[in-house]
Amino acid sequence: LFVYLDLSGSGLFLSDSFYRGIVTKCQKHSMNMTTLSVNQFPEKFNADSYAHAYYASLKSNEPFLRVLHEFFSSIDNGSGLKVLDFAAGPVIAFSISSSAHANEIILADYIENNRRALKSWLSKDPKAYDWRPYFEFVVKDLESKDDAAVLEREEMVRNKVKAVVKCDVNNENILEEGYEGPYDAICSVAGLDSASDTKEKYAENVKKLTALLKPGGHILLGIYERPPSSKKAVYKVGEETFHALIVEEEFITLCLENANMLDIQSKKVAYGGDDYCNSNNLICHIARKGV
Repeated sequence: LFVYLDLSGSGLFLSDSFYRGIVTKCQKHSMNMTTLSVNQFPEKFNADSYAHAYYASLKSNEPFLRVLHEFFSSIDNGSGLKVLDFAAGPVIAFSISSSAHANEIILADYIENNRRALKSWLSKDPKAYDWRPYFEFVVKDLESKDDAAVLEREEMVRNKVKAVVKCDVNNENILEEGYEGPYDAICSVAGLDSASDTKEKYAENVKKLTALLKPGGHILLGIYERPPSSKKAVYKVGEETFHALIVEEEFITLCLENANMLDIQSKKVAYGGDDYCNSNNLICHIARKGV
């Protein structure tokens, strides 16, 4: 696996206003690329910059929060789900809806900085990223509950996240020992494409991930849609530019079919991310594992 990083100095400039939620436009000119091994990738990924860039705008993320709300509501088994957020990044927001239907949530990410950011919020570190606006949207707008319920949901997430663990989809055992599942539900957004250097590897990694599901369990895969003219998938984190694998909607469907996944659905969700990744849509695939 290789990750491509812009070391030319022409990446996204982060001013003080960036941290107030205003992200400068990505520069469109050509970039000199240097190839880094996967072992160097964690050193260059800034969890705080990622959260401020991709989650500063709640409105941009509202459509996907609705998808998550509908997904977990539709698969509620009445007895509490065991949920895995695979390649979670530093993001707590995806656990807001899942926690209402889960007994146990495992957050997994390859990068230590991301795992540290998750633990920071879970431990109520005042320096942690503020996910309160996301809790308010899900609990008040989507679930029609009050302010008190927002605070209760934050504590619910903290109580139901049982572990933050390392994952590496390119290993034979992709999760730390003791957390291999099986799971009732898995959510993974923009993770497998970042960890796969070929389509063959992506297909293999889909099989590895779905193998962690119980028979009848469900998966939600999200990936940024790239324009047809795109020759590469680009996303910016801080001053660095990273590249991921381009995979088409139809190919992901085929990968899921080959992994014994049934009832496969896909939908495009509007996403206002073109300031920092060359995408305006998130493609979501939902599927159920065969018995």
